[in-house]
Amino acid sequence: NPTVTAETIIDGGGEGSVVTFQGGETRQAILEGFTIRHGEGTMQYWPTAVLTYGGGIYIKDSSPNITFNVIRDNAAAECGGGIYITGVSSPRIVRNTIEDNYATDMGGGVFVDGSASPLMQQNTIKDNEAASLPGDYPVPPYGRGGGICVGMNASVRNIAGTAWPRLNSPPAGTESGGTWTYQNNTFSGNTHRGGRTDEGCHVYFASSP
Repeated sequence: NPTVTAETIIDGGGEGSVVTFQGGETRQAILEGFTIRHGEGTMQYWPTAVLTYGGGIYIKDSSPNITFNVIRDNAAAECGGGIYITGVSSPRIVRNTIEDNYATDMGGGVFVDGSASPLMQQNTIKDNEAASLPGDYPVPPYGRGGGICVGMNASVRNIAGTAWPRLNSPPAGTESGGTWTYQNNTFSGNTHRGGRTDEGCHVYFASSP
């Protein structure tokens, strides 16, 4: 029930990722029917910076079921404003709304990293932004994949288990009224800035780190 989901809120209050799966969770772990908001990511320490990943949901080496949630108004000072998926992870991400999330590098809505291979089906991915501006870390600015960014060794699968083709303008997509449908997910209003024009407002497949 969308009304119940809208009223059932987990608010991160800007204190790290709102929801974390990193204990080897299987499909028996279910996150369903929540609004997940105001997360600012899990910190990772690098020689020259402290960066954050997965504002709303952080998934590492785990494969939970994530269904019928609204994931919105989260941010990451690097990758995966809404959801960050890394390691050996194969979560099932179905019928969620992922909107108004922000990342300063890759994957405003979702970033798929490592050797992860999530199944993504019937999600609405809209109004997310990847926007690294001059002066932000890293330099030069990237801003890749406003909706979804898929890393070099990662993949995204459809309901049949087939990987999405690694193309930035997949031929199977259709557009109507400003909404683009691809692999049974709908995309609209996603943006990226600071990078090249071919680096993906909706879906970007990275060819370099």
